[in-house]
Amino acid sequence: MAGLDKIIERIRSDTEAQCRSISETTEKNISSLMEKAQSEAAEKAEAIIADAKREAAIIGEKAASGSKQKANQIMLAAKSEAINSILSEALNNMNTMPDDEYFAAILSLAVKYAEKRKGGIMSFNERDLKRLPKDFEEKLHSAGCDAVINSKPNNTIKNGFIMAFGDVEENCTFGALADEKRDILKEKIYKIIF
Repeated sequence: MAGLDKIIERIRSDTEAQCRSISETTEKNISSLMEKAQSEAAEKAEAIIADAKREAAIIGEKAASGSKQKANQIMLAAKSEAINSILSEALNNMNTMPDDEYFAAILSLAVKYAEKRKGGIMSFNERDLKRLPKDFEEKLHSAGCDAVINSKPNNTIKNGFIMAFGDVEENCTFGALADEKRDILKEKIYKIIF
C-alpha cells in the first residue's frame, strides 16, 4: 500500500510540475505578444495622434470657441482608436500563434476555467479541431481537467473554445476573454502609450 501511495504522490507531483511549466510558458508567450503589440501600437498611436493634432489645429483656426471641444473629441477618438487597434492586434496575434503555443494556452485556460468540475465538453471551431494535437485530451486529463472534446465543430467560435458542464457554459473564446477584461486592458494600454 505504501508503494502505491508513493506512486500516486509521484504522479500528482509530476502533474503539478507539468501544469506549472505549461502555465509559465503560456504566460511568457502572452506577455511577449502583448509587448510586441504594445510596441507596434505605440508607433501607430503616435501617427494617429499626430494626424489628430493637425486636424485639431485646422479646426482651431476656423472656429476658436468650438475648436477646443472638437480637438478634445478628436484626441479622445484617436486614443480610443489606438487602444482598440492594440486589442484587436493582440487578438489577431493570439489567433496566429504556432499550434504548440496556441494549444498550450488553450490547455492552461481549460484547466483554469474547469475549476475541478466533472464531465466537461469542449467545443472548438472546425479549423482548431483539424489541428488539435492527437494527445490533447490526454493532456487535459493529466492536467486535472475532466473534459472531453466534442467532435462536431462549432463554427460560431472564432478562436479558443467553449466548455460546457451540463447547463453551465464557460466561453473561453479569446474575444470573450478580452471583452471580459476590456476595461482593465484599456487602462493598462492607455498608461503605456499615453
